[in-house]
Amino acid sequence: MAEPNHLLRTRRESTPSRVIPSEGMSRPELAKAIMRWLWDTTRTRYDLDPRLIAKWENGTVKWPAAHYRAALRAVLNASSDAELGFAPSGQLASAATSALGPAVEAMEPWKLTDVLTRSAISGAALEHMERTILSYAARYPTTPPDELLPLVSAQLRRLHDALAQPQNLWERRRSVVLLGVLAGLSGNLWLDLGRSTTSSDFFDLGEQAAQEAGDPDLAAWVLAARSVGPFFAGHHAVAGELLARAEDLAAARSSYRRRAWIAGLR
Repeated sequence: MAEPNHLLRTRRESTPSRVIPSEGMSRPELAKAIMRWLWDTTRTRYDLDPRLIAKWENGTVKWPAAHYRAALRAVLNASSDAELGFAPSGQLASAATSALGPAVEAMEPWKLTDVLTRSAISGAALEHMERTILSYAARYPTTPPDELLPLVSAQLRRLHDALAQPQNLWERRRSVVLLGVLAGLSGNLWLDLGRSTTSSDFFDLGEQAAQEAGDPDLAAWVLAARSVGPFFAGHHAVAGELLARAEDLAAARSSYRRRAWIAGLR
């Protein structure tokens, strides 16, 4: 069983919180402070899950990556790794590595950690995009399509660029979900402009994004939005089939509001 790192936890809890000054810094707050320091220092975005800090504190991970140790020293005002309860694995591990030769040291673990955690878009930027895209969805019923479509298209280009660059799995999933929402909106907007083929392509993209993200609620929303076109074109059987599929998907994880909306459309 791993031995807890009491020094690190004590250091964190004795560092005043910026959110609640009368209390110690929480793990999520420490994670944000580390990411902010790394960005200010290296101009590289990292996404640090507070659960990794828990692993440092409970001793599951005894020697964090070099960039994280540097950030911890700065944020927690420590002069050395030892003050934070960190120490290399010892002479035995060092001797074993030397015996295996330089090939073992060619790729250091922290470099692989860097690849896993580096991201082309920050969590704050994603939160801003989520708010913006949801506002587009709310504006759709009252905004002319030729006014809303350029805004939606600009966000699609931004997401395209983000998804083409390195992202951790959590941020990639959020980006893919946002892509699905934008694709569904685009499908409706192009349909309103009389471009049924383009509309169909975007609805296909929305369904693919929902599948990629493993999000049945998003898939249900895309299918329900897609049913509107066939219904008003007189293809009621097609609309009914789309809504039946949407209901099945919504039953898995959608809110009561979503399910009521789909049932109302059907």
